[in-house]
Amino acid sequence: MPSSLAFLMLYEQQRDWFHKEPLEAGFYARVFQLVLVQPFEFMRTCRQGGALLNDSQRVHLNRKVWNIIEQDQLRSLWRGVIPTMLRDVLASGIFWLGYSQLHPYVLGQQSEDEVDPFTDASNTQQLYFRSAAFCSATAAIAAFVSQPFDVVKTRMQVKERVQSDKEGYRRVRIARVSGTLFETYTMAGIRGLWTGGVARTLSGAVGGLLLGPMFEYASVLAADMQKPTRRPLVLGEDPSRTIVHPRSFHASYIEIK
Repeated sequence: MPSSLAFLMLYEQQRDWFHKEPLEAGFYARVFQLVLVQPFEFMRTCRQGGALLNDSQRVHLNRKVWNIIEQDQLRSLWRGVIPTMLRDVLASGIFWLGYSQLHPYVLGQQSEDEVDPFTDASNTQQLYFRSAAFCSATAAIAAFVSQPFDVVKTRMQVKERVQSDKEGYRRVRIARVSGTLFETYTMAGIRGLWTGGVARTLSGAVGGLLLGPMFEYASVLAADMQKPTRRPLVLGEDPSRTIVHPRSFHASYIEIK
């Protein structure tokens, strides 16, 4: 709920107040959205990461929010925000770039401006089906390519910051993006960077199935809003005294005697 609300509010603010382009406004709104909801993402990852560990290994993952702030400081709630931004910005860039550049070639030259959804229902339905399949494939590719940043984000969030060394001192070890990436590659190889990639790719594919028809329908609404408004013909008390042009006979369905 706060994620969608924050994005829409800042997007409209950037468009109306600062007169930003849609792409630029969407970028600023996305960054603000990620920063705002990152603490919720951090707590969710901690709970999921500790669900499959034993009691001794998940002690630092089962802490409450106040305990995390007290022990690791407040900024620890935004741990992993940089790989999260890299993941989402990369995925969004691949998706929208692929959709805008390959859309005419994959779906053909027929677009929503050439198809009337009220008179050409069969072609409109085929257009929506093709758009859903294309968006699903594009979203799945974007999720697969950006998966390494999701793995780095998860490892940074579940990593224990305060550890005790051999001398008994408590040392704070802050996980970095480059260090976590290299550590993951050293431990599990190149395949380790795509851990959980199948589930995230399927999630992107399902989301693309819904986004494709919705985008086409929104394009139809946007094009229709630019057309002149059709006003109804208001008849008086005596319709026989209303003067109607002969060329508008078929459109008005008024019987002229």
